[in-house]
Amino acid sequence: MYTIKKYTILLVILALTACGKSGLEGVYTALGGVQELNFNHDGTVVQSLMGSKVAEHKYELDGNEIKIRASDSSSYILTILENGDIQGPGNLVFTLKK
Repeated sequence: MYTIKKYTILLVILALTACGKSGLEGVYTALGGVQELNFNHDGTVVQSLMGSKVAEHKYELDGNEIKIRASDSSSYILTILENGDIQGPGNLVFTLKK
């Protein structure tokens, strides 16, 4: 069982790093769709709240971590969980929108 879990994590990470320039693409939602992170293949992420764009940032992947670089030179780290969800500050979990 441990080996399957280990390979699943590896496959998720490889799949994310194989897609596009920065390796992550898609819309992830939290709080029932109230908050969204839209990762683009060009290395940008658009943050929306209740359907309105709040900010656009650059991001980089490093293993299972996503480093978001804000326009004010600050940055924060999101974590890609084993199931592919993304955990943000305050343990907020974003799920890929289908």
